[in-house]
Amino acid sequence: MSLPTPAVGQVVQYAYLWQHEKEQGWTEASKDRLAMIMYLHKVGDAVLAAVCPFSTLEPAEEEREASVEIDEATKRGLGLTGRQWARTDQINTFVWAGFDLRRVPGRRPPSFLYGVAPASFFNAVLQKLNERQADGKLIRISRD
Repeated sequence: MSLPTPAVGQVVQYAYLWQHEKEQGWTEASKDRLAMIMYLHKVGDAVLAAVCPFSTLEPAEEEREASVEIDEATKRGLGLTGRQWARTDQINTFVWAGFDLRRVPGRRPPSFLYGVAPASFFNAVLQKLNERQADGKLIRISRD
């Protein structure tokens, strides 16, 4: 299986580690989930990536301002169903391709990639991330 060339807006299957898991001493994620590549930065021969997680759990009251519900057109394009949210309160960072990319279940041929989010959705999530970063509220969790 070949790895996708990373690009912002790609949605991948990823073993996302939440901040509360890290605080409990976990080094592995509790489950694989969708995550969208938000930032890429080349450093020498390496590419540093940052992903934000998608969740099927409706955000709690205190998490709503840090969440963007995934619209129907985006879900259709990625082959998703049900309500889902992009969470912008934290990101995982890693050297691409890292150890935490996972195969999309049932995808033939095997792939880590669900697809690319539309620019309108990506930009809405990026704006929230940038606002949280500017306010000092964005949590970065290094996976390297």
